Amino acid sequence: MKGILNNYFISVIASASLVCGSVYYYSDAIQNHIDETGMRQGSWVITGAMTKDSAYELGDTVEEGNFIDDKNRDVE
Repeated sequence: MKGILNNYFISVIASASLVCGSVYYYSDAIQNHIDETGMRQGSWVITGAMTKDSAYELGDTVEEGNFIDDKNRDVE
């Protein structure tokens, strides 16, 4: 009985680790993604830490939107 519980516990821990790891990996892929050609793609949030403009604090949001081929498509 003790061996069965140990195996079950190990299985639960392993499954939880895989699920959490997958969520972390895909959450990074969804936001602030640069493709193989070096262009921004998808949802982006550009912060003050990512710009050279001293008017922004490190945590300030400078720009956000949906980028396709390095261009923000949410800007008119």
